[in-house]
Amino acid sequence: MGCFTSRNDITPEETAVMDFESLLGYSDLSPSHLDKIHRKYSYNGKISENQWKDICDTLKLAPSKIEASQHINNYYDKYRSGENAFALNELLVLGILLSKGKPGEKAKLLFEVYDEKGLGELDLSQIHDLLSVMVKIAIELNPQVVVKDGVNGVSIQDLTKYFEKLNKGKGVAIGMAEMEILNKNGSVKSTEFVKMLNGKMSYFVSPHGIRKYVKMQMPARSKTL
Repeated sequence: MGCFTSRNDITPEETAVMDFESLLGYSDLSPSHLDKIHRKYSYNGKISENQWKDICDTLKLAPSKIEASQHINNYYDKYRSGENAFALNELLVLGILLSKGKPGEKAKLLFEVYDEKGLGELDLSQIHDLLSVMVKIAIELNPQVVVKDGVNGVSIQDLTKYFEKLNKGKGVAIGMAEMEILNKNGSVKSTEFVKMLNGKMSYFVSPHGIRKYVKMQMPARSKTL
């Protein structure tokens, strides 16, 4: 799931969330293959119930397993764009972030999710939308993968406190990331974006990396998570 998966310096809360993220079934998938399958079974930016079943069956994602819990299915309800459809962009971002691939490959695919016209360039509003979705998945949605009873000695109260603190830092983190990524013209080309996420902003190729980046932008007294 990217460059920031060493467990030598992370908290029990973060370890618990990463363990549950791995249960979703993306960690052994190629981001390019995942992207191709999601686009194949979608239409006009949405994924129907039947298309979602086809995606899960083809990629062997958690909802396709007989033993899939209702908790997992409830988690994916957060990606619905309507009563009978899921949002393609958000599911693509989730899958790419959790997939097994090099930062440059992930960056290129993440860029293409919001470069819908194939212009090879994203403006401020598009980058803001992309980063907002990435941060939302990492610190708002993925914590819901953790069951309500906690895990591995980490209570649900500990996890709730952890993500409440991270949530307070998301606005500053998104703003800082925009300043790092955008060029002097207030936009970014595909090659620039890939270079950035393949280098100093490689935090943004995995949910764990994003959470680490958000934590880095917080006041020192709030970093003891």
